[in-house]
Amino acid sequence: MIALLESLTKHAPFSYLNENAFLEIENSAQIAYYPKSTVLIPQDTLLKSLYYIIKGRVECLKEEEIIDVFDNNQEKLN
Repeated sequence: MIALLESLTKHAPFSYLNENAFLEIENSAQIAYYPKSTVLIPQDTLLKSLYYIIKGRVECLKEEEIIDVFDNNQEKLN
């Protein structure tokens, strides 16, 4: 299992998944790098992916106002 997924096994809800579920996640996982100011999920879009922050931070905006900020530790900064 890749190191990224191993770290997930320690946190709910991922800690409840069995090995087959993790293999499915591992087989479909992709690592991507996004430049600053990239819009990952446009507002009012149905989510189809899970984004796991390895490095950097993500700002959640609503009408250009920051409503949440996440960093690579998966913790809220605000």
